[in-house]
Amino acid sequence: MNEHAEQLLARNRNKGALIDTNLLLLLFVGSVRRDLISKFKRVSKFAVEDYDTLFNVVNYFGKIFTTPNILTEVSNLAGQLSGADRDDCFERFATTLTLLEEKYIPSATVAQSKPFKKFGITDACIAQIAGQGHLIITDDFPLYHFLIGSGYDALNFYHLAPMNWKFDPKLLPRKQ
Repeated sequence: MNEHAEQLLARNRNKGALIDTNLLLLLFVGSVRRDLISKFKRVSKFAVEDYDTLFNVVNYFGKIFTTPNILTEVSNLAGQLSGADRDDCFERFATTLTLLEEKYIPSATVAQSKPFKKFGITDACIAQIAGQGHLIITDDFPLYHFLIGSGYDALNFYHLAPMNWKFDPKLLPRKQ
């Protein structure tokens, strides 16, 4: 993990982080069945080790933020699973919702923002939340570049563990 990522994680540990759609979906799918990660089209670009990395990062923070837009996208994508996997994912989703802090910005407000025309409603909402001082963790390169270019705290998930996706939580600073 690079020094910049370590600094962002440490600086935001007690404030929390917002996890973007694809990563939150990975978290739910991987928690149902790790082998499902390679089989489910929507998260098949990730490896099981990515799930482990994400799980460790999420557990590192005291708070995890989300938005209604992200949750809607995750729900719609998870709905593409079938049978027991779908049922288990929705059950996990429902249970986990109580652990997430949902931030709401009215869609009409978000639609008036500059990022809306470039990214659409979900990512424009994420940009507004980043502007409130929250760390954003995403796998979306255009969104990531926009956020860091705007001076916001953002981490590209692919920068967290560049060497074989190995992640040692002992490398992170301890909670104070």
